[in-house]
Amino acid sequence: MEIKPKKILVRHAKESTSTAPNGDSWINYWEKKTLLPIPKKCACCGKISNDMVGAHVIDEEGNLYIYPVCRECNSRYKYTKPDIPFEVRMDELVPVPNQN
Repeated sequence: MEIKPKKILVRHAKESTSTAPNGDSWINYWEKKTLLPIPKKCACCGKISNDMVGAHVIDEEGNLYIYPVCRECNSRYKYTKPDIPFEVRMDELVPVPNQN
């Protein structure tokens, strides 16, 4: 019997930071932490894209993570109320580190 990874609903985080640790990009940070290839399909809109970015997303408990989405979705929801939830694999979420 195959065990399927747990999925949860997340939403885009409003007005999140744009610089990853050590001046890296958030998508590179996500890739290094998960050791997974950057997906081509956006979990938010379902479209295929070669322009994926590391988006800040929040779960229902308010925890902040990085998850890959297309640049279009990230730009659309970055400064608006994050109303549209989308489903992601929990094991592909990367917690945002404290940047004190």
